[in-house]
Amino acid sequence: MKSSNKNKKIYNLSENQSFSLKNSSKELSYIKQNFKTCFEFTKGKNETIVKGKNIVGVLDLGDSIYRIYPKVGDVLNIFNMINRVSTSNYEKIDGKGYLYLDPKVLVNVEESSTQLTEALILTFLNELCKVSKIGYTKNYNKNIDNIHFLRGKLDVNKQARKNILGTKFYCKFNELTFYTPENIILYKAIDKLLTRYKVSKDIRSQLLFYKNEILGLIDPVSINNIDVNRTVYCKNRTNSYYETLISISQMILKDRFASSLRHGKGQFCNFMIKTDLLFEQYVFILLNELINEKYKNYYLRYQHTIDSIAKVNNRFEKLKNNNFLKMDADFLILEKHTERPVLVVDTKYVDIYEKNKLGNYAYYQMISYLTGLNIGIHRNKGISAILLAHGDEGNTYKVPNEECDMYIMTKGIDILEDEIKIKDRLDSIVELFLTNDYIVN
Repeated sequence: MKSSNKNKKIYNLSENQSFSLKNSSKELSYIKQNFKTCFEFTKGKNETIVKGKNIVGVLDLGDSIYRIYPKVGDVLNIFNMINRVSTSNYEKIDGKGYLYLDPKVLVNVEESSTQLTEALILTFLNELCKVSKIGYTKNYNKNIDNIHFLRGKLDVNKQARKNILGTKFYCKFNELTFYTPENIILYKAIDKLLTRYKVSKDIRSQLLFYKNEILGLIDPVSINNIDVNRTVYCKNRTNSYYETLISISQMILKDRFASSLRHGKGQFCNFMIKTDLLFEQYVFILLNELINEKYKNYYLRYQHTIDSIAKVNNRFEKLKNNNFLKMDADFLILEKHTERPVLVVDTKYVDIYEKNKLGNYAYYQMISYLTGLNIGIHRNKGISAILLAHGDEGNTYKVPNEECDMYIMTKGIDILEDEIKIKDRLDSIVELFLTNDYIVN
């Protein structure tokens, strides 16, 4: 697939629009192989309807380019959220979850290329930080060296020819080193970013830190002599945490991409961003900062699993081995000292103002969360829930309960606003729950 847009048909779609491809086409096989989780596929007699699942991005499929734009806000808002999420060190925030790349296919991106490149580098740094914390991989490598002590297997022929006096030993041995394909690819990508692209002072400082960290493990002369084009990363159980980082590194190492960065052109690769997951993580980061700064008696938990509802058999007997119905709420706010759940929050990347966009399923989902939480040990106080979307205010629903009624409120934030205003809006939403016993008449 070529990266030039010349003579290609360009389709501009919104993030939930669909398009059709022939069942036997290479383009359909390519999407299923590289971006399967980003789309829904409905197979017909001759064609398959391909529909995005809350995604934005660019796909170069040979003769056609599909540009998928966000349904809420614009591309710049998406990049701003990526930049914020990419700089987070929260352990459960993972760029791999919302960002999908195919570094093998480069494509010209004509709008917002600067923001996209910055988002890519920040994601690269975030993944690099995670790898550094886990630890760089090691491999046993074959080595032949003339050393002062016997190690491994003695090379008798070379020993006889080169060590006549017998003061050294010519040995063949395996040595545990950091010379792994993933570390080599990673180092080369960092080096290319530093030498071929003008980055901010802060980003340059971070890149230099990791470059020097790797050079502390690997001889610079040896690694500079390695041809990265012949270096292949093979994912396995011990190095799988490198996967996202290597995908980005491989794209950075492409000559056409590095050249486009240096000359200010807009070249990227095929990519897809899951906007619903990105929005969820973006809101979590802002809300988590807010609670840590202002509401010291509470804390925010991400992707909280609710498993209070037990599964039963046909005689209504509880199944053994902790067999519970498991549900994952986006966020849960709890009291620090009592661990009492106060507020469950679920994000929906939709516009409240658009009719039927926030369907009944969203409220039934919240009822399930509330039911699962309220049958726990803290029954003396009710729990409230908030559905958070783009917009202003929505409806409030009362969920009757024998011990304490529960409420589901629809709230909104304007993602077109700057971060300070969004944070202020989040503060106004949670303040009532975290400063007083909130009662709805």
